[in-house]
Amino acid sequence: IKQSPVGRWVFESEAFNCIITSPKKKGNSISLSLTIEVISGNDVYIWFQAVKECYLSDENGEKWEVIKDESTPFFKGTMVPSKTKRKTLFKFRTSGDTSGKVFTFSALQGNGNRILVSNITI
Repeated sequence: IKQSPVGRWVFESEAFNCIITSPKKKGNSISLSLTIEVISGNDVYIWFQAVKECYLSDENGEKWEVIKDESTPFFKGTMVPSKTKRKTLFKFRTSGDTSGKVFTFSALQGNGNRILVSNITI
């Protein structure tokens, strides 16, 4: 996991990068752009296993649940061709404390591996 350049947070695997950009917080809602960039020579199937397994958590321990949008391809599963990118908007909401400023994105993939992107500052 690395952060570079400023405002861009990256999870790296052998096959793809998960890139978080443009996080915005308004009240009890957060939106961010998530891009899957396939870096291997093979197509990669991306599928986030369950809505409850895709969330943000903040430095206070508050969990921000994803608002499932049927247009988000990663919940239905999507093939991302080799050497290409697929970008989508994710939205999250909490009913608890909204004072958090540093977040971790977590998503469980269909293959059981977890994507973690830490230190997302808003």
